[in-house]
Amino acid sequence: MAAIQADSVCMVNTKTKVTRWHKSGTRIFTCVACHPHEWVVATGDDSGRILLWRNFLEEKSPPKTVFHWHSLPVADLCFTTDGTRLLSGGSECCLVRWDISDALDKKILPRMGLPIRHVSVSYSNDLAAVSHADNCINLVDGANNILRTLQNITQCYIPESPLDENVTSTSLGGGSVFQAGLHLDPNTKSLFMNGKPGHLQSYSLREDKHLHTLDITQQNYVTADRRRAIPNADVTHIAFSEKGRWLATIESLIEKTKYYELRLKFWKFDQTKQVFILNTCINWPHENGIVNLKIQPIDDKDPSLTAATSGRDKSFKTFSVVYDTSVHGKSDWWTCDNVGTYRDQTTGPLAFSQDGSVLAVSFEHTLTLWKVENYELTGTLSHSKLQEDIRLIEFSTHPTSHLVVCCTKKNLVIWDVIALSLVWTVPFEADSIAVDRMSNLVAIFSTKGHLYFFKPETPEPLAIHNNVSRSKIVSSLFVPTMSRYELRGPKSMLIFINSSQELCVLLSRESSDSAEVGTKLKIQKGTSTLTPFAKLIAEKTVSSVGSSRQLLQGTVIGIPGSKVIREIMDASPHTMPSVSFFCNQLLSAISVELKERFIYFLNINIEKSYAYYEIF
Repeated sequence: MAAIQADSVCMVNTKTKVTRWHKSGTRIFTCVACHPHEWVVATGDDSGRILLWRNFLEEKSPPKTVFHWHSLPVADLCFTTDGTRLLSGGSECCLVRWDISDALDKKILPRMGLPIRHVSVSYSNDLAAVSHADNCINLVDGANNILRTLQNITQCYIPESPLDENVTSTSLGGGSVFQAGLHLDPNTKSLFMNGKPGHLQSYSLREDKHLHTLDITQQNYVTADRRRAIPNADVTHIAFSEKGRWLATIESLIEKTKYYELRLKFWKFDQTKQVFILNTCINWPHENGIVNLKIQPIDDKDPSLTAATSGRDKSFKTFSVVYDTSVHGKSDWWTCDNVGTYRDQTTGPLAFSQDGSVLAVSFEHTLTLWKVENYELTGTLSHSKLQEDIRLIEFSTHPTSHLVVCCTKKNLVIWDVIALSLVWTVPFEADSIAVDRMSNLVAIFSTKGHLYFFKPETPEPLAIHNNVSRSKIVSSLFVPTMSRYELRGPKSMLIFINSSQELCVLLSRESSDSAEVGTKLKIQKGTSTLTPFAKLIAEKTVSSVGSSRQLLQGTVIGIPGSKVIREIMDASPHTMPSVSFFCNQLLSAISVELKERFIYFLNINIEKSYAYYEIF
């Protein structure tokens, strides 16, 4: 058995209990592997050097062979089953196959994708499994050919060194993790979000499956050097048209707040090939970066279809489709047709109204309203006591589509764009807002990880969920409920993702009951942060607050009490309390359940109407 600690390596003979410690300079060891048949140990260090130690237990200064090709720290080492080859990988994204009898004899498999984290060899010695930083596994044969790739949801952030293993909100593109947010692809009804640098990924919630990847930047991944991480161009904003015919993307290359590349691209969906094809590329649509990107929510084939961007150059721009007919056939492309400013103020986020007739653009603490038809300024909304810059904007939907939800650093503000008046405001620090298009329900996440549901016409919350996430909420989205239980309860469910790269779904209680009896959405038990005992204690500590409710008798789905029994059987014995603690839960489960017909949450913290699951 071999182990490493800082700049030391230890080997133990488990039979004789003989232990030996050795050093080799001041370089920090990063990985270790034992030969399957001989007293040989291989170590990798932070300089990319591999040492092969022989007669480790017999000599005070064992002989060493140096294998050095990697320029970055060696991530993992693995001997083949017969012991004649040694496989190594690191952040160079290359798999190196060494002949241990000759340090100069090596075979390199380059450009495997993203940095390698782990390497393993099959017992039959004919396959090697290579794990990458983006949650991808490549199967490689003995001739260094990639036979198959196993891919699920792609991780967005990639640590560049063993010293950088903590969760962070910074990605290689210079922005935040999943900075393009969550979006619903109207063509496949799947989630679109950031993947590996410069790519977008499509993920099916119904099938719990990674569908495909779209290369936006069309650039090779650039690995880091020993001193610093080299930034790669990444996707910062995306927007779909109403029917999914058009996709707009913003890509940028940022280093220390300085922009080196900035492009606005429009992609057209090919119905025959079922893929997005690049239609228009606009370099430097704004001078100092882009704050927001939206496409007008009207029919895709409407000739007045408009896309809008707001930039850090104190202006917003609108783009429209140009249709042309020539001897070569019909063609279309996008062009800029308007530039707007307001009193030389800094531009913030923007949003289209539900019918697409009004464009709301924020300039510092002022919300300006523009008629999309002729880009005429129709009104401005501001208040003398609300002097903070607007950070988030979302229009409500029918029947309150005339209301717009705005968030500053410390306040939640609701404006009426018809009456040009302030409806209400409350102190609130928000991370993300999502508006349900199936209703006028709004979900808002606070900076402390709490979730609130409300309707724009009233400041009183309908429901409050405390501590739904331990890290910052990056993006949230309402999506149509899956067809298996869309007739039971709400038509939509809430999806959100945090900076820890946990993709979560909030289901109604009726939907979660249906998920238990069989659905393709896989609820991973390993992602639960609470044991049954902790859940029980948490339920006991929730203060009971009386409220007026109308109740009716419900129907029990599945075997009564099976969920409670399953939690008891699946949990570790040392984490379980006395069986008597579960009596109330079990008796309630096997008894006739009373379900709530109408639930009114008036400033209370009871989480009974929704069930929370992590799916990634």
